[in-house]
Amino acid sequence: MLAASAVAQSTWRRAYGALDNEEARVVRVVDGDRFAAAGSTGSFGSGASDIYLLMVDGVGDMIWSRTIGGAGVEVASDMLVLPDGGVLLVGTTTSAGAGGYDGYLVRTDADGAVLWERTYGGADWDFLHDIRSDGAEGFLLTGQTFSFGPTGGNAWILRVNDQGDEQWSDIPEILAPSAGYAATPTADGGLALVGTASVGEAPEDVVVVKYDPDDEQEWALLFGGDSTDVGRDIVQTIDGGFSIMGSTRSYSQWVEAYHLKINAGGGEEWYRNWGQINDQEALEHVELPTGEFMSIGYTRTSGGGGKDMFLLKSAIDGGFVYGRTFGGTEDETGYGLVVLPDGFLCAGVTSTYGSGGTDVFIVRTGIDGTTEFETVEDAFDPLSVAEAAYAALPIHPNPSSGIINIPPRTSTGRWMLADVSGRVWIDRPFAPGTTRFEADVPSGIYLLRLIGNDGTAASTRVTILRP
Repeated sequence: MLAASAVAQSTWRRAYGALDNEEARVVRVVDGDRFAAAGSTGSFGSGASDIYLLMVDGVGDMIWSRTIGGAGVEVASDMLVLPDGGVLLVGTTTSAGAGGYDGYLVRTDADGAVLWERTYGGADWDFLHDIRSDGAEGFLLTGQTFSFGPTGGNAWILRVNDQGDEQWSDIPEILAPSAGYAATPTADGGLALVGTASVGEAPEDVVVVKYDPDDEQEWALLFGGDSTDVGRDIVQTIDGGFSIMGSTRSYSQWVEAYHLKINAGGGEEWYRNWGQINDQEALEHVELPTGEFMSIGYTRTSGGGGKDMFLLKSAIDGGFVYGRTFGGTEDETGYGLVVLPDGFLCAGVTSTYGSGGTDVFIVRTGIDGTTEFETVEDAFDPLSVAEAAYAALPIHPNPSSGIINIPPRTSTGRWMLADVSGRVWIDRPFAPGTTRFEADVPSGIYLLRLIGNDGTAASTRVTILRP
């Protein structure tokens, strides 16, 4: 039998995780046939939530996964891939820093091992949402601080060097409670930040802040309607202006995706609001070489039910080209998006598919935004077995031809067989008194796991040798 990767399709839908909650907030290309995704996990690691970093190949098979964090809460919000194949992860931690939540930056090597970590913030809560190259040798970190500046929270921008040392930071002069969600270097050597701000008792508006090459604020402008408007992502466009994606409540009773285009001086050129009949948001986007746009988020207006991951292609003027949904009967949201030579890679979270709780959801599409099949393959991550206290499971024989004998079970439950890539081949119930399983799978090394409805769990490795 051919290996799974040899017969896999060039487009696919996969769910990755274990029995608790996992999600991906970002996905990036490492090289032509490897992709890294990052977010958080509650299934394994050192604390209540750890950063979850996983590497998959071009057909979606898991190469490895790692957890990063301490005894508290860690979450990754964004990631940059470095020339040596390592990554910079940005997010939030409560395990280290000055107090409460702190901004968190982690540098790993190409195998996901931590090389160094840095925290940023003060005694109150501080969050980082976005990381980008500053166009030179450093990096821009964008977030929100409650430790510095006026009370109520403030947009926050930092510049760090390649070792994570802070070189400059600023709270924009907006004179209002605010938050920063993303920043982009600009062609003139400056930068532009996007987020939200509210003046007095007014609802939040999208705020865009432009800095010159000397890191001096040039202007800060508000955009939106009469209700809450949020800017989540910003890119400088081919024509020198800026494209902003986010959400709006100003034009409908629903939350809608909001696409705003402004020129280099901050003048509004056009906006689009998508949704109309139910909730929809856009969370990350890219400009294509054609001047068109691709965005990722979620929609409740169509799809399988609840929220569905939503990939939207927009024209140069923001007009609708096509939309694609990915999901099942529960909720799916897309947070991360990259453009591939032959399509797109989308990453987020699923409640419909996977091994339990929520799972990382990654979809690789063709150039038209579709996948050949709608089937979602579950990849159970056996990392949890090494990091959690599961009882050893005695079995015989091992190696086995596919017949596996076990001690009698006293309760009902499920038995699962996953290969070394995390792909789940078998997930079936078992009854009290069960002493034998039959595994009709190809030869290889597998993880056998039993989860009893009485709260017991046991696992072991088994080698299958087909006659």
